[in-house]
Amino acid sequence: MKAIRTHAQGGPELLAYEDAPQPALRSGDALVRVVATSITKTELTWEETYRDCHGRPRIPTIPGHEFAGIVDALAPEVAAKFIHVWRYKDGTWKITRVISVDHHEAK
Repeated sequence: MKAIRTHAQGGPELLAYEDAPQPALRSGDALVRVVATSITKTELTWEETYRDCHGRPRIPTIPGHEFAGIVDALAPEVAAKFIHVWRYKDGTWKITRVISVDHHEAK
């Protein structure tokens, strides 16, 4: 897959559009092909952009915490057509709302 990543903490001059490994699905995951995203003007200054929730370095990192995309794959226990995903400031992503294929909301 292609992604905009940074390999060091710094400004927008360090961003690079490059190949990145496709993430593996784990329990509760959704694999989303991002078609639109943005980076806020302060996001590259947040420590959470460069560290995971345990304080370990997360480099290279893909900045951006709001996006629109297409669900390419779901973990077996997730049956959905539409999902709402939120990225917490610690860098983790979580499915916060799932709307199933028959359009009944599930949590």
